[in-house]
Amino acid sequence: MIREGTGSHLYDISRTLQDGIPVWPGDPPFQSSWAMRRRDGASCNVSAFSMGAHTGTHIDAPLHLDDGGDDVSHIQFRNLMGPARVFLISSGNCIRSADLERLDWKGVERVLFKTRSVIRPESSFETEYAYLDEGASEFLVKLGILLVGTDAPSVDSFESPD
Repeated sequence: MIREGTGSHLYDISRTLQDGIPVWPGDPPFQSSWAMRRRDGASCNVSAFSMGAHTGTHIDAPLHLDDGGDDVSHIQFRNLMGPARVFLISSGNCIRSADLERLDWKGVERVLFKTRSVIRPESSFETEYAYLDEGASEFLVKLGILLVGTDAPSVDSFESPD
């Protein structure tokens, strides 16, 4: 969506929810169906869907890895909406602090990483996406970054326990 005449642009980078969208191994698949159809005599069309919380574009809150952490309802909306810098990272599977230190962080509050990640239903999650190592995560925390986004299914490696 582009707001005409204001000089500001709003880009929706959400992934489309559709049958066959890749999901994290062990998560339930995305499923959609019709609960009511006008063509079948219902007063309106109503769709129904089910999926795991980590399907497509999603937000992880502290609760995801910390039983005492906040859930998504405690994330400030201002952290999620606003100018973001997009960095192309093509350094392989692991994004390290050294990869980030050479970038221009002046004025950056929110960052999106475009990587070589391509996840298809037949892909191997273990090897097919780029993730942040602990040093890169610490680097972003020290900068006070409000939002970190990526085109990968997780910011952690597949094997990461934390």
